[in-house]
Amino acid sequence: MNANSVRRRGLAFLALALAVPMAGVAVGVPAGAAGTTGSVTGTAVNSGTGKPLKNICVNVVEGSTNTTVGTSGPSTSKGVWTLAGVPPATDYTAIGIDCASGDYVGQWYDNQDFQSSATPFAVSAGGTTSGIDFSLSEGGAISGKVTDATTKKPVQGILVVAYWTTALQTAAAACTAANGTYKLPGIATSGAKIEFIPNDCGVTSSYSSVWYRGADYGSATVVSVKAKKTTGKINQAMS
Repeated sequence: MNANSVRRRGLAFLALALAVPMAGVAVGVPAGAAGTTGSVTGTAVNSGTGKPLKNICVNVVEGSTNTTVGTSGPSTSKGVWTLAGVPPATDYTAIGIDCASGDYVGQWYDNQDFQSSATPFAVSAGGTTSGIDFSLSEGGAISGKVTDATTKKPVQGILVVAYWTTALQTAAAACTAANGTYKLPGIATSGAKIEFIPNDCGVTSSYSSVWYRGADYGSATVVSVKAKKTTGKINQAMS
């Protein structure tokens, strides 16, 4: 896997996360397109208890272009989510993301960790595709600060990517803020490996990509995570 594809995957995941509507309003094709578009609906539950989950937002992604065509509003108290105004196609996938607390690990349909193994589904004009359900596990978060190795000053605009421990697949991504800090929510309790990538958050620099306590994915240290807890001080000095 080359560096450019890794960067694209991190940015794609970040784009999915940013697509979650802040005001809880579904984002899709305008309502006037009704009749030429379809709807997608399903439920979200806690994988451990089976109880419905509120505030899970679902991004529906068109497969051939890997483009998010719409994002549902937060799931209801009964765990139900719906997205209308979805153009007809046969190769959609979807990811459920905690759009409130960030305590739950994002999951691709149907019970998959990775987009590459997600189950595709179709949407027809005037129809409703139902049963796109999610069973999410409780996770935690990773946070830290990125600084310049020489000046010790905070560094803004570093793409921080968390990868699953089982494969080089993105679990979460975020850009560092002006004070150099970042936070990656929705990390599985199996932990994650972290990479710090410059020049992918709108800020140009001469820094080199670096893994947290390792030379590459294989040797990078696994950062431990506990459910509903934040593992902090995962800091990195860039040079």
